[in-house]
Amino acid sequence: MKYGLEKRGVGYLDYSSASDSDGENRALDSVQQVPGNAPVLQREKPRKIISLPRRRTTESVYRSSEQIPSTQFSFVSSPASTLSPFSRTRPASYRANSRSNAGRRSLVRAESDTVHLPPLPASVAFTAKPEGMGSQTVSSSAYAKGEHYRELAEKARMKLRRLSADGIASARAAACSSFAQPIQRELEETREFLSKLSVVSSQPAALLSSVPEAIDSAVSNTLAHVDHMRKEFARKRKEEESAGKKAEEERKEEEQRKIEEAKEKARKEKQQLEEKAAEAKKRASEEKAANAKAKEAAEQAKAAQSRAKQVSPEALEWATKYRNMYRQMMDGLATRIRSNVAVKNYCFKQRGVITRSVGQLKDSMEFVSRIARTIDNILVESAQQHGAETQEWMLNLVAKAVVKQAEKEVSVAHHAAYPLAATTILLMQRHPRLADMLLVRLVKKCPYVVPQFFPKKDSQTAEEYLISIGYKEKDDDELEPEGIYMERMAGMLALFAAVTQSPAINGKPNPMPVSYAWTWLARMLNLPPRSISPLLVNTFLSIAGTSLQAAYGKQFNKAMDLLANDWISAIVVSDSVAIASKSNLTSFVDTFRKTGKLNECEGRVIKLA
Repeated sequence: MKYGLEKRGVGYLDYSSASDSDGENRALDSVQQVPGNAPVLQREKPRKIISLPRRRTTESVYRSSEQIPSTQFSFVSSPASTLSPFSRTRPASYRANSRSNAGRRSLVRAESDTVHLPPLPASVAFTAKPEGMGSQTVSSSAYAKGEHYRELAEKARMKLRRLSADGIASARAAACSSFAQPIQRELEETREFLSKLSVVSSQPAALLSSVPEAIDSAVSNTLAHVDHMRKEFARKRKEEESAGKKAEEERKEEEQRKIEEAKEKARKEKQQLEEKAAEAKKRASEEKAANAKAKEAAEQAKAAQSRAKQVSPEALEWATKYRNMYRQMMDGLATRIRSNVAVKNYCFKQRGVITRSVGQLKDSMEFVSRIARTIDNILVESAQQHGAETQEWMLNLVAKAVVKQAEKEVSVAHHAAYPLAATTILLMQRHPRLADMLLVRLVKKCPYVVPQFFPKKDSQTAEEYLISIGYKEKDDDELEPEGIYMERMAGMLALFAAVTQSPAINGKPNPMPVSYAWTWLARMLNLPPRSISPLLVNTFLSIAGTSLQAAYGKQFNKAMDLLANDWISAIVVSDSVAIASKSNLTSFVDTFRKTGKLNECEGRVIKLA
C-alpha cells in the first residue's frame, strides 16, 4: 500500500511495531509530538506517490546484515516549506526470484539514524522508528545470493556445453557479462545513493560510525565473494579451455600419428612394389640382354656365313685398308688443299691437263712414254712448288683420271686397258705411292676388284642398294641399266687385270705383279657365283690369263678344271646379259681344255710406235 502525510507541521513516524508479512501493508504504530508542534500522522488515502527505483543489491545487503541497534530516523527539510506527500513501499522480505524492474521497494534504515534527503517541496520534520530487521545474517544472505548466481552460471555453462565449437567463446563472454554487469550497476547505484545521504543520530558517535562500516564491510564481503566467484568461474573456464586444448592436441597428435603410420605403411608398400618392379625389370633386362646377345651371336654367325659367301676374310681386310685410306684422305688432305686458294687453283688447272693426257693414249709405246713424261713432270712440279701434300693430292687425281678412263673407254674396248696400264706402271715406277692411290680408287668404284658382293639390307630400298654397289644415276634421275653397269664394272676390272699381268717395263719390276691377279682369281672361285660373275671372270682371264698360265702352270690348269666342272654349273642367270656372259665363259674354258691355249684379248703386246 501507499501512504500519505497530512500537511500538519512537522512530526515523525514510529515503525518500531510489527509489519505485514508480505511487505505491502505497514502499520502506523505511534506519532510522537515534536516540541512546538502538534501534528497528527494518520493513515489516509494516498495522494501523490513519490517512488524510488528498485535497488535489489542495496536492499538485500541491508536486509541481510546483522541486527543493528534500534535507531530513529529524522527527515529534516526547510521549516518554511510545506509538507509534501511522501510514500514508500517496503517489502517484508527480499524476494530473490523477482526479476521485474517495474516494482519499487522502500529503503530500510537502522534505528535512530537520521538521513538527509534532497530538499522537499514543503518543510517536513518527522521521525520514524523502522520496523524490525530480519534475522538473516550477512554471510548466509550473501551465500544465498552467491548460490543464486552460481545456479545461473551453472545454467549458462550447461548451455555452453550445447553450443557448437565456434560459439563457445561468444557464449562464455555473454555469460560473464550477464553475471557481472548487474552487480556492477547496482553497486554504482548504491554508492551514488549513499553519497546523497547524511546520517544524524542521537546515539553515540561510536555506534553511529559502526553502521556504515558494517554496511561497507557487508558490501565488500559480497563483492569479494562475487569477485571470488568470478575468478573461480574464470579459473574453471580456463581449466576447461586448457583441458579442451589438451584434448584437441591429443586428438590431433593421435590423428597425426595415424596419418604418419598410414604414410609409413604406404611408403613401405610402395617400396616393396618398387623393389618387386625393379627386380622384375632387372630379370626382364637380363633376359632381354641374354636374348639380344644370343640374337647378336646368331646374327654374327649368319653374317659370318653370309660374308663367307660374299667375301673372304682376307679380301675384306685388304679392302677395308684402302677404304680407310680414302676416308682419311678426304677428311684431312682434301680439306687442307681446298682451304689454300693458290694450291686449289693449281690442282684444278693441272687436273685438266692430266685428264686430257690420259684421254689421248693410243696403242703405242711412244704415246705411252710421252703421256707418262707429261704427267710425271706435273707431279714433280707440284712437289717443288707446293710441297709433298700437293704432290700426293695430284697422285690421287692421276689415279682418278685413269679409273675414269677405264669406265668410259675400256668398258667398250677391253684392249684399251693395255696402254692405260702401261702408262700407269711407268708412273708407279717413278712414284710408288700411285699404286695405293690406284687401288683406293678401284676399290671405291668397283667392289669386284676385291672381290666382294654386298647383300641387300632390310633397311635399304632397291634403289639405295643398287647405288651402294656402284650403279650411277643418269641425268633424268634414273639409274643406269644393268647392262651398262656390268660393262663399267668389267672395264675397271680389265684395267686392274692389265696392270697386274704386265711384265717389267724398261727393266724395272711392276709395283703390282701377277700375284695380285692370282689372288683375285682364287678369291673369286671360292665365292658362290652371281649373275655378274661370268662376265667378270671371262674379262679377267682374257686379259691376264696368259700371264697367270705362264706364272702358275699346273695350279692354273686346276683352277680352270674347277671352273669348268663346278663353278660354271653353279651359275644361275635370269637375264639376257648374264646368259650371254655365261655362254662366253663356257666357250672360253672349253677351248682352253681342248687346245691348252687361252683366247686372250688382242693388244696385249703394245706396239713400239
